[in-house]
Amino acid sequence: MTKADRRRFLLDRAFELSRAQGTAALTLVTLAEAAQVSRPVVYEHFGTREGASRARGRPRDGGCLQWTRGVFDRHRDRLAAFGQAVYLGGDPGAAARYDLALLNLAWATLAGFVQTAALLGTAGIRAGEVAPLLTGWLAGTVSEVITDYAGQLDRGSYPGDGEWLELDAPLMDHLVETTGNSASTTRSPPPCAP
Repeated sequence: MTKADRRRFLLDRAFELSRAQGTAALTLVTLAEAAQVSRPVVYEHFGTREGASRARGRPRDGGCLQWTRGVFDRHRDRLAAFGQAVYLGGDPGAAARYDLALLNLAWATLAGFVQTAALLGTAGIRAGEVAPLLTGWLAGTVSEVITDYAGQLDRGSYPGDGEWLELDAPLMDHLVETTGNSASTTRSPPPCAP
């Protein structure tokens, strides 16, 4: 078997292992066992678990990779098994820009969640209690609003419906007042463990 054939063989095993047991199950040791090869063979091709994950086509959840159209089309089914597979066009910088955009939205959303959890925590409501409500709301209402706003931004037309402004302005004022009156402004989450 050539080195290129061995690498393809190992990538196929990595794909199968991740698909069957989840991406967390993919380690160099489990890949070596699944491929029935020695660990040094796997290390020679990938070096680290992250190397195997990147070579497999998904560096992390939500990450973006750039492919030529032909390569993307040939491997669309495999890529889709690991998450959403979308062709980003021929610009070599597109994947990096999309990745940064996803990270920006993720961190803004998580910062909002931490603030929400702190605010509710002042009333004794645990973050785990509200998480299912919030994730459902994000998947439904917020997703719909993002889609609507995207259309407005692309058209350069912002109707500014009066009903939304009339509804949202007092809600924002109430949120600012409530946050200011709560202990949540002085609390922060514990530091992350190293």
